[in-house]
Amino acid sequence: MAKVQYKNVRVEMVTGEHCKPEHWNKTTRRPDERFADFHPDYAEVTRVLNEFDSFAVSTYNAARRKRELLQLTPERFKKILRGHLDGVDYGDDMTTVDYYRHHLEKLAGLPDRIRPSGKSMSSYHSDLTYFVQFSNSLPHHPVLAEGNFKLMEMFRDYLFTLPQDLAESTVFKLLKRFKNLYRNAAKEGLTEGTKVLTVDVAKDLGLSEKPATKIALYLPEIEYLADFDLTEWPHLAATRDLFVFAAVTGGLRYDNWQDITAANIHETPSGKELRTYTRKGAPKLIVAPFHPLSYRIAERLNYQFPASLTNQGTNRNLKELCKIVGFTETVRIEQLRGAGLVIEQKPKYDLIRTHTARRTYATILYDGGMALERIVELMTHTDAATTKRYIKEDQARKSARLAALPFFNK
Repeated sequence: MAKVQYKNVRVEMVTGEHCKPEHWNKTTRRPDERFADFHPDYAEVTRVLNEFDSFAVSTYNAARRKRELLQLTPERFKKILRGHLDGVDYGDDMTTVDYYRHHLEKLAGLPDRIRPSGKSMSSYHSDLTYFVQFSNSLPHHPVLAEGNFKLMEMFRDYLFTLPQDLAESTVFKLLKRFKNLYRNAAKEGLTEGTKVLTVDVAKDLGLSEKPATKIALYLPEIEYLADFDLTEWPHLAATRDLFVFAAVTGGLRYDNWQDITAANIHETPSGKELRTYTRKGAPKLIVAPFHPLSYRIAERLNYQFPASLTNQGTNRNLKELCKIVGFTETVRIEQLRGAGLVIEQKPKYDLIRTHTARRTYATILYDGGMALERIVELMTHTDAATTKRYIKEDQARKSARLAALPFFNK
């Protein structure tokens, strides 16, 4: 550890050098001269620490000569020293993406005995890919100092809009590792990190680390939900109407719910349709023809659609709504964990999220006999394999569909 006393604050940071504890001189904070020949690296350890001390003193003296000591806070001083050790400019404009990349480079360069496993490194690189895509979707790449609850909330919502349809447990783990990235940045003095470190991924972001089955609702369930009397629960009406409309009109991702407005509804010779653009990646035109339920919801609201809550707030309302409506049947959840199969059971309402609307749309179209190629087009997917993951057909319906095929009716 390199240690610098500055403004009554002791600045400590790991230099990456190594020395046996019994060979360390606590007074000089260097390898003891008596053991100088014990290991050839000890001379290099001493050189690095001497050079580090010299840089710290020169940095302080330069600020003193320029009369900028007030600006040289302990936090800024530590950031300068860390940048010198790592050979990186940790300026105030360093983006989180750049720090993410540098952090992974440092991990990859660690000795084998302390380097994360290959599986962990693969997870970190996958996380970085997701965050780069998220950053590219923003007006500007967030800088490291902008890490806060809002950024994590936006990152969470972005992950739930991806065509991969990430499981909630996967998003939970990804955001936990993102929080650890900021914990490391805080430890290195690059940011205080408190705005991220105080975020509880489970409580504040409403995520669970327990795997959950991805389900869809069928047309009779959606129709029942659309007509359910919510007089006693008026606070759930807006969530219900937006969810039902999205589930039968394009299977809109949550970030497109804000586009459900009269201005985006167009009249065509074959009826009304909603037109908007995807907000993920390169914009794609969404053309969503109205379903009879679309008309029913729109006319009930006189085409004055409500504003959506946050994704977290909407999911909370959906859970309450579907419990009241009676979607309480038990769903069997089978998950492979390690080498074994873990079986859980949950009430259906506990598994319904905003993204269920998108799976519901694909399932309703498929259940209605629409060709898969047409469903791919309406879902704005690029391939049929992605669309197939959205279609959730229970065993009874699958058996009935197969039994109706000519092969079984000869």
